Amino acid sequence: MPRTGVGHLDKEICNLAIRIQLRENEPIDKALRKLKRLCANEGVYSGFKARRFYEKPSERRRRKAKERMKVIRIAQRLRSQMH
Repeated sequence: MPRTGVGHLDKEICNLAIRIQLRENEPIDKALRKLKRLCANEGVYSGFKARRFYEKPSERRRRKAKERMKVIRIAQRLRSQMH
């Protein structure tokens, strides 16, 4: 059986299904732009980029904590603007 991806990603790649609806006579470039936008919004590119190299569990915890702090800061900023 030929390998289609990187070991642990095989199952994730097989379950990945992004569909776009095309209208009649819609140009291919417009369809590709829709597909790229959908992939970017779903986090497909960032997921592949993140899994290119092994990330130690301690690095993963540090990164996720940093992301949480960023979300908290943004929420606080928005809350302070509303008042």
